[in-house]
Amino acid sequence: MKVEDINMKKQIVAIMLGATMLLTAGCGASDKASTEQTNETQANETQTDEAQSTEAAGEESGVSSAQMGVVPSEHVSELCDYSAVPISLSAVYEPSTENIQNVEMDLLNSYGLGSKEVSDRTTVQDGDYVKVDYTGYQNGEAFSGGTATDVLIDVSNNKDAEKGTGYITGFSDGLIGAEVGSTISSDVTFPEDYGVDSLNGQTVTFEFVVKGIYTPIGLDEVEDSAIADQFGATYGISDKSTLEDFVKQYIESNRYSALVSQIKDYVVKNSTYDIPEDYLKARLSEYEDIYEQTYCTDGQTLEEYFQDNYSMSLDEAEEQLLSILNEQIGVEFAFSVIADKEAIEMNEDEYAAYVQNFLSNDSLNFNSEEEVYEYFGAGNAADGETYLRNLYLVNKAIDHVADNAVVTYTE
Repeated sequence: MKVEDINMKKQIVAIMLGATMLLTAGCGASDKASTEQTNETQANETQTDEAQSTEAAGEESGVSSAQMGVVPSEHVSELCDYSAVPISLSAVYEPSTENIQNVEMDLLNSYGLGSKEVSDRTTVQDGDYVKVDYTGYQNGEAFSGGTATDVLIDVSNNKDAEKGTGYITGFSDGLIGAEVGSTISSDVTFPEDYGVDSLNGQTVTFEFVVKGIYTPIGLDEVEDSAIADQFGATYGISDKSTLEDFVKQYIESNRYSALVSQIKDYVVKNSTYDIPEDYLKARLSEYEDIYEQTYCTDGQTLEEYFQDNYSMSLDEAEEQLLSILNEQIGVEFAFSVIADKEAIEMNEDEYAAYVQNFLSNDSLNFNSEEEVYEYFGAGNAADGETYLRNLYLVNKAIDHVADNAVVTYTE
């Protein structure tokens, strides 16, 4: 999936989750790895003796990490064999016909298009979907979280027909044989380990108002006009054919995300590298600057932010950030070396689309390339551009390794 597909990928995630995807700061990239990187500054790869002395000066001189001239190849002492990385993925990521059709139906069900109302009978049968309002009572009082309206229940599988989520055992048993328009009651016992102290192991009564009977339909029974009405204006999905294309891209996006996650983990764990202490400290400082710029308001300090929102000290937060940075820098170092070995070059058109991706995402609120660069350069646009250009090459290297990986699918 190329750079030009990024916006479609965002739409796919948005529609499948029912919400707009928030693009993580620092992600989006050249190719398929567009969602795989985080928001730290990338080392400049200038290979000079002067740069190495600057690296040693580091934090004391106020030099940013991008200006330290850290050369990844000098810190990766052993690079693993990345020519055919073995990867095992769950079968849910396989772009099989069965998976595609299952996801299509999940999507249609979530928007109420996977069933039709029954008009020739009023008694609920095994296999039906039933639209109900329900209220749960404990000791005669309605309890919190036990009430819902216009829920479509798959009575045979005891789950929400639209969301696919299951209910506690026995929840829908009393609905079979019920009449439309009637109100029925059913006693249900929560499991001991349900997770809510007041309900663990308790028997309660659910009261159901039966509002309608529906039956599941197959994909071939869904009208193209219904698909167009639901998804056409926002996502350009006009019929079953475009829906299938849409879902294929969604599955591929998820598959590639899972693949890249394992690729990065494999390469980093099977390679040997070191991170200069001053460089790591500079990266941490820059990360904190970005974090403070993004999340701290009205004079709030970073220490106050972590304490107020996560009940942790700044030292505790930094410990976690350093763990993330160590892994991130390992990815950058290893794949920078791979980019060199494979002679991966900049494609200015792709890179321009990569930067444009940040500008086109409303959640990031960037108004110009300069703002993008300043953000990722901790206030220094030149540093930010250095970071993004190097990260682009890192992502291209990840693409290269992923394209040559040996993938097996397991149940």
